[in-house]
Amino acid sequence: MTYSLSAVPGSGLSEREYLQFRGGVQALLAGALGVSGLIVESATRYLDGFSWETWHVVVAVAAGDTRQYVVRRMPRSGLLDTYDVEQQWHLHRAIAGIPGVPVPKALLVDTDGAATGRPLFLMDYIPGAVPTPQTMGALVPHKADRISLIHQLATIAAAIHSAPVSHLPADLRGRAASGLTAEVAYWERAYRRDRQAPIPILDWAFAWLRRNEAMVSGRAALVHGDLRVGNFVVSRQNTISAVLDWEGAHVGDPVEDLANCCMRLHGGGPDTVSGVIGVQEFLRAYERVAGWSVPHATFNYWRIFCDMRSAIVFITAARRFEDAQTDDLRYAVLGQQLPILLEHVVKDLSSVVGEMRSSA
Repeated sequence: MTYSLSAVPGSGLSEREYLQFRGGVQALLAGALGVSGLIVESATRYLDGFSWETWHVVVAVAAGDTRQYVVRRMPRSGLLDTYDVEQQWHLHRAIAGIPGVPVPKALLVDTDGAATGRPLFLMDYIPGAVPTPQTMGALVPHKADRISLIHQLATIAAAIHSAPVSHLPADLRGRAASGLTAEVAYWERAYRRDRQAPIPILDWAFAWLRRNEAMVSGRAALVHGDLRVGNFVVSRQNTISAVLDWEGAHVGDPVEDLANCCMRLHGGGPDTVSGVIGVQEFLRAYERVAGWSVPHATFNYWRIFCDMRSAIVFITAARRFEDAQTDDLRYAVLGQQLPILLEHVVKDLSSVVGEMRSSA
């Protein structure tokens, strides 16, 4: 039996590449499970994310025994600086031991890419829906359930931030850094590397962040790096059954995660979490579980940073397309949307600077 691209719409692979991927995953699973007759019945690529190449795989292990998995494979060209499959494997296994943090179980890893042509790791499939700010109302129609999910997100954030840093991979970004603004420096390097020309708005904002480093909380914690509506799975019982997309995880200031949840980019304007509840209600829910108060200035600092980080992701996407590292038109579209993110930076930074002047 052969498979054409029409059998897997949007796979981005030639027929030969698709067959290599499918056969390689089948061989890896057969070896890991000790089942020589295992068959990969289908492999469908998710097209929602831009970082890892993500696949949903359905496997027949034996008669009447069908299982589902998710494969995360290093892309040909993605938005991340580096794709460290082994680190992601160890990180997922470490996170799985954190009480109160639901995460898919990492099952196997191919660090050299021998099986499919590129390194990958394989996880359990978690059934459910992944709501975005745009689809939240349709997927979770009752307001009370949507509010409950955001409160659950606050509780999970507190659990993430309680993880012992010593249990995380030693090479995780930020572990060896001095100071909680190392993440700012990391993204400034990405900006200067990928920009086509200086962008005064971002130059101004980076200068402001450097000048106001004292605003950070002083707490070092595991930070998800993109915690928000759109990066978790919701079960039929309207509970968060898994937190996804840990490729931006690092050690840093936990308030960064909270600010990311509340970005304008994620819907609902500057004062809500994806239009569901107000920022202050969300922060109070977090504080009740975490046991400490989030400083207002610290939240403002990381809100501006998160606006900028998203803008830089869009800059990187445009650069990857411009340099012909990818022919994925979604990267070009992200680049065209950069002015929206720059507007967010201006609005939030102007608001914070105005507030600081008023209180001086």
